[in-house]
Amino acid sequence: MPSSQSPAESYEAFMVRFRFRPWAEELLDRVALAPGVRMLDAACGTGIVARVAAQRLRGAGIFDAIDMNPAMIEVGRRAAAEEDVSIRWHVGNVESLPFPDRSFDLMTIQQALQFFPDQPAALRECLRVLAPGGTLAVGIWSALEKQGIQQDYAEAVERVTGSASMHTSYGTVSEESLRDLFIGAGFVGVSIEEAAIELDYGDPATFVNLMVEGTSVGVPAMQGRSDQERAALTAAVADDMRSAIAATTRDGRLRTHSTVFIALGHRPN
Repeated sequence: MPSSQSPAESYEAFMVRFRFRPWAEELLDRVALAPGVRMLDAACGTGIVARVAAQRLRGAGIFDAIDMNPAMIEVGRRAAAEEDVSIRWHVGNVESLPFPDRSFDLMTIQQALQFFPDQPAALRECLRVLAPGGTLAVGIWSALEKQGIQQDYAEAVERVTGSASMHTSYGTVSEESLRDLFIGAGFVGVSIEEAAIELDYGDPATFVNLMVEGTSVGVPAMQGRSDQERAALTAAVADDMRSAIAATTRDGRLRTHSTVFIALGHRPN
């Protein structure tokens, strides 16, 4: 049955809930998040990093979020209202940020750097809008082979659709290339960590359907399909993944590992 949700709503309901919120928590665990912070969540999607930060500080800061997709911003705005957190929302891209120099103490980019057409230009913009001593924190997937059930899903989609588009988000950087990117943009005190956590996707019976819905916003192989085609694709992927899902299920819940590079850099004082 087709979903009544928009792609951005499906992304928030599934991808954010089960993947991006846990990683937002991990990213924020590694930065100095203090009351009064001026924070920008850049290429924010539905703004989960800003929302988690605002929840942690109980609103004791100024939280901005920017994304080039207005639908994502609107879903994030509604989610923030439901969570009773105050976020200032903006539509725009990271290569040309609509903020004055030295506007923020903290910037975050979660699972978006790999999609920037000009990564050096984007990081130079981040440096520009950070205050002296300010921090940029980036989370980006490491190799697909380190993503547990996500690898099985990506390979099943490739077999069913003939498209390798699910692979493009993963393994686009190494520790060395990330360090070079940060240093080349002017950041100092750069640190890179390859972090791993366990994700809990809940009911294994719903995984494929929700993954298809949740990834349709950003995966070409999922776009432009009729409801009938989407249903057939979902059924074919679910059948392909039957043994992989069974192997990843424990105590009735689908649990898997996930691995991300977390990079931190600072604007010089």
